[in-house]
Amino acid sequence: MTNKNKWLGVNILQLKNVSLVCAMFLIFLVYITAGEGDKRAFADAMDSSQSLSVQQKKSVELFHEVFQITLENDKQANLDRIAELYWQIITTCPDAPLAQESHWRLIESYFTDYQPPRSEEALLLFKQFQSKYPDSPLMKVVRHTMARGLYMNKLWSDLLELEADGFAEFLATGEMTSPLPLFYYSEANFHLNEIDEAKKGYLILVERFPGTHVAQLGAEKLVQISKGMK
Repeated sequence: MTNKNKWLGVNILQLKNVSLVCAMFLIFLVYITAGEGDKRAFADAMDSSQSLSVQQKKSVELFHEVFQITLENDKQANLDRIAELYWQIITTCPDAPLAQESHWRLIESYFTDYQPPRSEEALLLFKQFQSKYPDSPLMKVVRHTMARGLYMNKLWSDLLELEADGFAEFLATGEMTSPLPLFYYSEANFHLNEIDEAKKGYLILVERFPGTHVAQLGAEKLVQISKGMK
């Protein structure tokens, strides 16, 4: 090899090393300047490359720490620490089963443990759960937790958006295993002054699920509607 070729080979290698260092520095800058939400997304992308066994082991350790806090300490005084641990599971162990359960538990905590409830964060977390785990075996229970939280906090527009597809599917198939989604759909319409749609839902509720508590509530609302009461 000539001196010229040797010189070119050395400089190409040096350029590659410089490019690698620059790339790593840019990644570092992106991370340190990112907001909290961006950092979680960044951590998710970086840590999801870990093997499933590593993620499972880490998620169990973090979940155990949550359990120890709730067992040995005042839960209310440690809500932020518990939420942080759930977020660590969600972002660093996304392929571990406990990541799905952590979504559920954190959504429930945002609605029931915090005053005022952290509804916006619960909604964002639920949408993330739907996107990442559309076939999750926990989907029904997470949806139920979300709907109950929205109902208890009178977030009618969000509740209607959540239940509208389910009601449309019921009209198309005639299948519904639980009266609660139908009740939530009707209640959301009632409080948003969509009275005809609310009445439609309450009537189906009374006819399809007689004897249930929500059917009784639906019947009472139908009386109110017939009397022009709101």
